[in-house]
Amino acid sequence: MVAASTENQLSGLGRAMVQKGLLAEREAAALQEKANQAGVRFVEQLIAGKRFGEIEVAEFAAQTFGFPLLDLQSF
Repeated sequence: MVAASTENQLSGLGRAMVQKGLLAEREAAALQEKANQAGVRFVEQLIAGKRFGEIEVAEFAAQTFGFPLLDLQSF
């Protein structure tokens, strides 16, 4: 039986960050594993690691996945 590649086990955000060169596949896999163990989402673990800020991640997700980015503090 062949083991699934690490990239297949990553969240969509993690996979996209690896593809864009923002994270090494090994780093993303370690973050995903920590998130799984802690019972949190990949994005929460990513931000908790303080390598990327909330705004950076939100902007990346908006640009990559076409999600709208709203600054709720401006209302």
